[in-house]
Amino acid sequence: MEEVYKINGNDTYDNITCQGNFTFYKCLDSTSIFVMGKGTMVFNDGGGNCIKIGNIRNSLLNGQGKMVDSNGIGYEGFFEHDLLNGKGKITSEDGIIIEGNFKNDLLYGEGKITFKDGTTHEGNFKNNLLTDKGKITCKDGTTHEGNFKNNLLNGKGKTITKDGYIIEGNFKNGFLHGKGKYTFKHRTTHEGNFYNGILNGQGKIILNNGTTHKGNFVNTSFIYTKKSNKNGIFTKYDNIILQNGVNYTRTSDYDNIEEKLTSAYKKLQEINDGTYTKIQSE
Repeated sequence: MEEVYKINGNDTYDNITCQGNFTFYKCLDSTSIFVMGKGTMVFNDGGGNCIKIGNIRNSLLNGQGKMVDSNGIGYEGFFEHDLLNGKGKITSEDGIIIEGNFKNDLLYGEGKITFKDGTTHEGNFKNNLLTDKGKITCKDGTTHEGNFKNNLLNGKGKTITKDGYIIEGNFKNGFLHGKGKYTFKHRTTHEGNFYNGILNGQGKIILNNGTTHKGNFVNTSFIYTKKSNKNGIFTKYDNIILQNGVNYTRTSDYDNIEEKLTSAYKKLQEINDGTYTKIQSE
């Protein structure tokens, strides 16, 4: 490369304005200009003015510095070849703030994202997405905390809604899947085995008055319970169906109960095998 110009102070060369100590170079086999030095460099990238502040090598930020691109996005922290690598912060023009540990301009490791509506994501990130331990706090106060994969609870976790609902247990893609518990704001609880957020398989429902319904479920509906007399002889089958999240109705079916139970158990087996895709209540 051939040295073509020097700036000590404040000057402009080839439509690049610099303040500091800079040297301009040109490749012998091209017309490309490269800037070396330390200070502030302002130039147009075709979309508008860009500002770089810090140590500049081959026109790229390296080391501790700051940059504002032509879209108004601000970057500050440790740079490698114009990309944040290490501790840093990105502030978008519309107020989104991304801060923490970066790898090639993306959060990688501990960090936090604050959205313009006040929602926050904080914890461990991979490519700007919560991965492993983390917490999401929504603008309405709802929180999701636990183990994440791609911004969704996967594994052990807990959600507390603004209305006081508590959802806790094992999650898959943001839904209870496996062992879990759902506590309604009126303190009724659903506890047991869940499938995509719905009580399926062994479980129990405890009403806020203390009444407990325990048994097998399909789509949050009891398949059956057995009532016995004092001699232990089963005399009645009850089907208990959840309605609107809080109300329950009881029905009895003596003529077709065995057929219903056979069908229900078949569905449970399909659910456990992962082959049942359209769950319906009996």
